[in-house]
Amino acid sequence: MPRRLILLLVVSCSVVIAQTGLPETSLAGINLHQMRIADVQRLYGQQEAVYAVPPGRYPAGTKLYKWGRLTLTLKVLTEPLPTGEAIRAVEIQGEGEPGDKAINRSGRGLKLSSKSSEVKKLYGVDAIDGSTVIKWSDGTTLVVGFNDKHRVNKLELQAPPAQ
Repeated sequence: MPRRLILLLVVSCSVVIAQTGLPETSLAGINLHQMRIADVQRLYGQQEAVYAVPPGRYPAGTKLYKWGRLTLTLKVLTEPLPTGEAIRAVEIQGEGEPGDKAINRSGRGLKLSSKSSEVKKLYGVDAIDGSTVIKWSDGTTLVVGFNDKHRVNKLELQAPPAQ
């Protein structure tokens, strides 16, 4: 399971799009810059699993937290800091929970099960089937995955690289 980390898995039908303007900062109600894992646990309860991430691509002490719901999975990747753990990436995948809940959407409002046309409306870029990667100049990245019905089935927000 740890090998299936939150990664930038870019399938064969994907494109990286440079984005101008302010980067996305939150996904599933989790702000990458202002929240810590304890805040996520207050929002969604105790995680069902925590995985130690092997060193290499990520610093030693990196962890992957996972919450499973009936119709979606939430994953949060953290890296150690002297003051605790910083959230480096958030991923939601699945159909989304019923209703207009924060766990289903990005800060700008892109939701699991949204039509691909919503990406253009909210982020100003055309989405392509498979996977679309939107990258801001500060290094923030949003990966949008689509199912065979052209609906969003995965959102992954990655923080800019640590300085």
